[in-house]
Amino acid sequence: MSETVYEVMRSQGITRRSFLKFCSVMATGISLGPAYLYDIARALETRPRVPVLWLHGLEGMDSCRPLRPHRNNHPDHDPSK
Repeated sequence: MSETVYEVMRSQGITRRSFLKFCSVMATGISLGPAYLYDIARALETRPRVPVLWLHGLEGMDSCRPLRPHRNNHPDHDPSK
């Protein structure tokens, strides 16, 4: 059987208290209430860790575009409008 997320975190020196803080941040990050803290903790303690493979360069060109459009250097462009 493969390791759980909790076992990996414990092997890296993470305390139980820090693990529960991590679970709290996870619950908040996905907009769940504090009642789900122990459900998340139980899942990370008992379910096997799922490996993730990230293939860099396959995310598409949208991630390379800037958030703001470039300045328009065209002579007819008036930025005050």
